[in-house]
Amino acid sequence: MSIDGYQEAYYRERSAREVAEGALEDKARELYYINEQLKTKQTQLIISEKMSSLGQISAGIAHEINNPHSYITSNTNTLIDYFNHIIDFFSLLKSEIDNIVDMHNAPLISLKKKLRDIWQEKDFDYILSDVTSILHENEEGLRRIRRIVDGMKGFSHSADSKSQHVNLKKCLDTVLKVIDTQVRNKCKVKILVEPHLTFEGFQDQISQVLMNMIMNGAQAMKKIGIITINAHPDNSGILILIKDNGNGISPENLEKLFTPFFTTKPVGVGTGLGLSLCYEIIKAHNGTIEVESKLGVGTTFKIWLPVCNTSDSQR
Repeated sequence: MSIDGYQEAYYRERSAREVAEGALEDKARELYYINEQLKTKQTQLIISEKMSSLGQISAGIAHEINNPHSYITSNTNTLIDYFNHIIDFFSLLKSEIDNIVDMHNAPLISLKKKLRDIWQEKDFDYILSDVTSILHENEEGLRRIRRIVDGMKGFSHSADSKSQHVNLKKCLDTVLKVIDTQVRNKCKVKILVEPHLTFEGFQDQISQVLMNMIMNGAQAMKKIGIITINAHPDNSGILILIKDNGNGISPENLEKLFTPFFTTKPVGVGTGLGLSLCYEIIKAHNGTIEVESKLGVGTTFKIWLPVCNTSDSQR
């Protein structure tokens, strides 16, 4: 074979190899894309199952609490009514004791002294005042339990969860009712959200995101701080800003914040799944989540959610 023939065969072989390599690269990209889709679907299924379990547990707990709460509330109201009668009686009794002035009636004088001594010894003025305060504190505690139960009921829609128009303000109010006892001694939460702002999505999942964000912000504070939540329309969606004035996050940790199992909390306190789950939920809603932080200043999470969402058709 001539040199020209060898060169022609070489170029034909190289061309065929390049075509084969190109086809292989295309197939590799296709497989990578399919694998990423499968991982996304798998994550969405895991999230769906977790939300379903959480919703069922919340609904069950709310139901179990509701029954004893109802009769304790009823009994407390009855006790308050009864004790008001007792207060009236004791007030009249004290007034009558003070009005005994017949100094020539020895038995009456003796009775007045005994009643006054008992009143002072037992400190009935304090008891009547304190029992009234205790009953009203119990009444407030029962109202707080009612708010928590109502919040848990609103939080548990997993059994028939469907994409819907969600009112952001109502969603935040429900979340705060559920976690009130866990954050009230660590921070004050300010909600600066217009009552008309809505988006399309799964309320129980977005509630989980908001809950994690607020809880993380509260846990990051060494002294009582402030978490401010505001939102406004932005490019056919809603931009939610969750800002705290806590300790902030270091740059090296900021890069790994949404990585599964990454946590800066002590062993046994955090699993490192909360923020990664938030990331996947927002991603599944065709939204975005970003974070900005500065050590010693605080952290801001930026969540964007579309007003109209096509993710329901993908589930």
